[in-house]
Amino acid sequence: MALVRSFYFAAINRRSWIENCITLVIGRDALAVDSGRYLCLDLLRVTWKAASTTLCDSAILLEVWENGGLLQTSAAIPQGSAVDLDCPHGCFRAIVNSCETDEYGNLLEIAVDPSASWFPSGYNPPYLFRSDEA
Repeated sequence: MALVRSFYFAAINRRSWIENCITLVIGRDALAVDSGRYLCLDLLRVTWKAASTTLCDSAILLEVWENGGLLQTSAAIPQGSAVDLDCPHGCFRAIVNSCETDEYGNLLEIAVDPSASWFPSGYNPPYLFRSDEA
């Protein structure tokens, strides 16, 4: 995971966000993504509850698979938290499997409710690249 994180953020100080995204998409052969996972880009709204307060943040979806995804957020969301992902075609409930914090933000691996019509039957990110196309 450290190699992936360093690839995503290595040149953040030298380039704009969009240039980093283009580098990620064009230079995707440097990433080892498991079978069934897809590199992607989308911006989603994420909401969750902390104590009695509902919180929200914007999240960048970096990878998607049949029952989950990898998000980058500015907020650390605790492992085990239920989150709602607001997508253009609906809202999906997920659980945070892991949250790793570094100097650039937080990488969250999520598991989407298996009963939801998630990827690819319901939600498809606008920028999607199959890992075996890398």
